Amino acid sequence: TVFINLENGKNLIEKKLKHSVIRNIKKAINSGLDFKINDGGDVDDFIMIYQNAMNRVNADKYLYFNREYFENLFKLPSLMTINVNYRNDTIASAVCFSYKNYFHYHLGASYTEYLSFRPNDLMFYGMIQAGLSKKCSYLHLGGGNLPLADDGLLRFKKKFSNDFGEFYIG
Repeated sequence: TVFINLENGKNLIEKKLKHSVIRNIKKAINSGLDFKINDGGDVDDFIMIYQNAMNRVNADKYLYFNREYFENLFKLPSLMTINVNYRNDTIASAVCFSYKNYFHYHLGASYTEYLSFRPNDLMFYGMIQAGLSKKCSYLHLGGGNLPLADDGLLRFKKKFSNDFGEFYIG
């Protein structure tokens, strides 16, 4: 799975970002987007954005988590959200956790009608900032969801880092 070594510091991390990421972050900011790092978050906002994104990508049924899942998720004390806003409305959001020296990206989504503003690039940049502010050593972005050659999610994450590692659950 893809990870970012946060111990490299902000300047080196930014230097390693793909040129298209830097361009897309600038486009997002120039389009009026900003991001906010939050302890906790608004479960209802996140569910609406998440369901919109799952419908857009025609996600498998198992990715449509029930409300109880999200409510329990948002009760976790280590949960943080990184929200991308446009004109005071949240248009993209990531759910992350910090544990010891790790900052972990769990779920993220954005509204379809704002994709041309590049909110996802800004959201991932916000995750880097959040991990740095928590003094974490690593930001775990995870992998993709398809075979490597066809996986747009993995290709997107690789624009932020070429570092890969093994990741195990449990």
